[in-house]
Amino acid sequence: MIDFPASPTENQMFQAPGGPRYVYSNGAWRMSDPGPPGTAQTRNRIVNPAFQIGQENGKVGPFGGNDSYTAGTPDFVKNLNDAITKHGYPAGADPKQINFPMTVLLLTILVIYVTLVYAPIAAFLVELFPTRIRYTGMSLPYHIGNGWFGGFLPATVFAIVAATGNIYSGLWYPIIIAAMSFVVALIFLPETKDRDINKI
Repeated sequence: MIDFPASPTENQMFQAPGGPRYVYSNGAWRMSDPGPPGTAQTRNRIVNPAFQIGQENGKVGPFGGNDSYTAGTPDFVKNLNDAITKHGYPAGADPKQINFPMTVLLLTILVIYVTLVYAPIAAFLVELFPTRIRYTGMSLPYHIGNGWFGGFLPATVFAIVAATGNIYSGLWYPIIIAAMSFVVALIFLPETKDRDINKI
């Protein structure tokens, strides 16, 4: 059994005897090995440094072999579940440990926060546009904001996390969109107090 270096630096290389090379990048060890012959493919596999690296038959991997990294192989699910169990993670959530009153309270607070936005937004949007284009004026920005920016949030965040290897890096997407929306609203949205919607 061999271990990764304890305090790696960015772009530090590491190679186990008889195994592939690893590089430390963006806070995680990544296995870098050549793809199929004749291609320039390089696999970037994130390796959890908490795992012991096992060596079997000249292959190195946290589950005891390179094939175990590849989703879809017969041993992948079994090796993954064995590794999860070995490191003390439960197979599923224990309902007895769920604080249902607190969960309901927190969800209720989140719903209240949503109503604080949705209650005034309809009246605000109505006051922004003249009658002849009011329906389109309200519908277009609403669906772009909620449908496109909000609808693609899971896929975009997942892509950011996969690209960086940092599970928290995806949070930058909603933060940047919220900041951008705030700046645009601050600069371009007019004051609508006491505005007569029939005279817009």
